[in-house]
Amino acid sequence: MNVLRLSLSRSFSRNLVFSSRTFLQPASLQRSVPFSTSVYARAKASKKSKGGKAAKGKQAKEEPAEEVEFLDPEAIIKAITAEFSATGSAFKEKAAEIQKGRADPKIFDHLNIELDHHETSSFTEVAQTTLRGPKALNVTVFDPANTKRVVSAIIGADLNMNPEVDPLNPQMLKVPLPLVSSEVKEGQAKALKATYENFKNSTTNKQSLSYIRGKALKDVKAAEGTKNILTKLAADIEKLHKKYADDLLKEYKQATQVVLK
Repeated sequence: MNVLRLSLSRSFSRNLVFSSRTFLQPASLQRSVPFSTSVYARAKASKKSKGGKAAKGKQAKEEPAEEVEFLDPEAIIKAITAEFSATGSAFKEKAAEIQKGRADPKIFDHLNIELDHHETSSFTEVAQTTLRGPKALNVTVFDPANTKRVVSAIIGADLNMNPEVDPLNPQMLKVPLPLVSSEVKEGQAKALKATYENFKNSTTNKQSLSYIRGKALKDVKAAEGTKNILTKLAADIEKLHKKYADDLLKEYKQATQVVLK
């Protein structure tokens, strides 16, 4: 089967059929409607081969008719919807991390712990952090011989956090969370805004709504077909973009209210 490949994005190409024998059309186009009313893409003309009149004559005889491959608008919309939805989920995840602030159990994961013989180990290899209510963290040190080293690492991280060793369990540390100042809240709000702009308007972040929209419209523009179908497809993409942009703005505003209250 001769397969036609066009400059469409990966998400599109996984949902479309490009074949000289197979024509995939949406349900609304599966009636006895001429192919010319569907969305299709034309194969680009092949490069001219070198040679004289004989070669040109041979090429004319062997050159196949122009291939017309039908696309599936419904599959295109489904693929774009999945991408927009993934963007919303990714933003929620990042926003949740920012909202946690210092109440994040991963806050110490980047620290290095100095061991014996001038060796170092990552924090996660030496201890584990869990949330202990809204005002403290628990740190479990795997080896009690490293308890003091973990305490020193946390204090030295300049996080304004002072671990307290449990008198009944030398492997357990309680880390009270400092009060959240207005400066910290403003910093969180600023980080949320930067994250929102990145997921909404970035032209380099492939997960941003603008990037996905631009790529989709570019792919549709590269196709040929009945104007009203292509126009409707582009309009549907714009409608989807607006919906997910509104949803993203709503999530951003809610997250900002949480950190500033």
